[in-house]
Parts: sequence; C-alpha cells; structure tokens
Amino acid sequence: MPDEFEVTARTVGLVVNAPDIFERADFMVWLNDQSSATATWHRRGKEPTEYSDVFVLIDSTYEGDSSDMPEDIWKSLCDLAYREFCGGEPDNTIPGKA
Repeated sequence: MPDEFEVTARTVGLVVNAPDIFERADFMVWLNDQSSATATWHRRGKEPTEYSDVFVLIDSTYEGDSSDMPEDIWKSLCDLAYREFCGGEPDNTIPGKA
C-alpha cells in the first residue's frame, strides 16, 4: 500500500433494499438537491433507476451525513441500524427533536 494511505477507521454496514422511498416526492427532492453532498450513484435531476443507490453513515446518536433526508425515512434507517448493531429496540426518539 502506498505510504500516503493511512487507515483511520474500520466499519460495518448494512445493505438495505427500499425501492418504495424512491417513489416519494420528498425523498426525490432531497436526493436531487444539487447542493447536497449525498453519496449516491443516482444522476441528480434524472428519474431513479436500479442503480440509484444511496450510501449513508449513521452514528449512535442518530446523526449522520444524510440526516437531512425526510425525517421518517432517516429514523427508520437509524432504527434498523440500531437493532442490527446494538442488539435491542431503539428508544424511538431522534436527539434534539420532540
């Protein structure tokens, strides 16, 4: 490995198949936002395809790089990650939101 590479962290992940969210107008507005730095294969401004994958990072406080997506979708992803990696049920709250 070249000397300029430094491993700073390792992580685990989930692959989630959720095609229904691409049918939601609010999600598509978020996904097509030209100013967004969302990691995706989706071509902004185009209709979603089977390759319109979205990659998100979630931390234990329900924050993450894509926490500005529609709140119910974000919370569902966070809850799923919590159940998979924390071994229990989430407390159903997003910190800082009532």
